[in-house]
Amino acid sequence: MTEKQKQQILNYRKEGLGHTAISRLLNLSINTVKSFCRRNKLNTKATPIILPDSKGHCKQCDLPLIQTKGKPKTFCSDKCRFTWWNANRNNLDHQANCANCGSPFDTRGNKSRKYCNHACYIANRYGGDGRD
Repeated sequence: MTEKQKQQILNYRKEGLGHTAISRLLNLSINTVKSFCRRNKLNTKATPIILPDSKGHCKQCDLPLIQTKGKPKTFCSDKCRFTWWNANRNNLDHQANCANCGSPFDTRGNKSRKYCNHACYIANRYGGDGRD
């Protein structure tokens, strides 16, 4: 590995790139990049960024969220997530009418549910009561 490549690895790690991305950019083995980073104590996680969006605060405690790449966070910790879900468990019901029998039913958080039970699904989908 050349001195130029070593300097590039340092720069890429400061930018928050991972081992795989760096190895592809520099056309090096991923194990070479990992070894260099380990020897030079560059194995810290990528620097998180705070995204300026409407979902920038925890639903439970309203602290600012530190977003990293990937799916946006909704809660700052598991404790806040468990607390919020336990407090709002009964508020997640949605009323819908069964596509087969027409009776109203609660969907328990799933707004796209169409049938009140499996038997109605079978009857509507396959034209019978499902007990053949």
